[in-house]
Amino acid sequence: MNNILLNNSNSSYDFNSKSVTINVLGNSKAIVKSIPKDFSLEINANKSSNIVIELNLTLDNNNLNIIINDLDNVHLDLNMAVKYKNNNIVNLISNIKGNNNSINIKVRCVEDNGALNILAEGRVNKNTSNNYYNEDIKAIVENNNSIVIKPNLCVSSFVSAFHNATISNINKDELFYLESLGMNKDTGINLIKEGFLKGILTVREGDFNA
Repeated sequence: MNNILLNNSNSSYDFNSKSVTINVLGNSKAIVKSIPKDFSLEINANKSSNIVIELNLTLDNNNLNIIINDLDNVHLDLNMAVKYKNNNIVNLISNIKGNNNSINIKVRCVEDNGALNILAEGRVNKNTSNNYYNEDIKAIVENNNSIVIKPNLCVSSFVSAFHNATISNINKDELFYLESLGMNKDTGINLIKEGFLKGILTVREGDFNA
């Protein structure tokens, strides 16, 4: 297992280890650009942290497990942009253990002749209060292959919780507009997909220390 400390810092990562734990303190940002197969990531958000974690990945016959553990007064934005081909599974589990947390999870997926099964589950512990939890998962499919999205909420205390899942095809009006500008169909489709993914990514290369 690889253990990483983010302490008021910004970093980018290309992971080779199959299991990584990131412990976050203060105001920190991280982007994950590549992972091995059967990868597990645990994010421990310590008290009073303000965190942005972004994953910009291509999945190919992969199993990805992400576990988020939040204590008190944590603001966490987790943004994940995924291209997928062949068969893939993503499990995204958020454990809210304390009070006054704000957790925003956004996932955008585009198909490249593959299948994807996503479980996004928010678990709010008993005897916690004033927590906000939001899941927003959207996917674009092109070849009518299988995608399954399961947004789950396990709530046993007061929390403002929301989840949304949307699956759609390539927007024909957007594609027609790009073709009217002289762009061929395949290039237009790829441009729409890239814009869809990059629309949720906020961390830029200039933000990184390492």
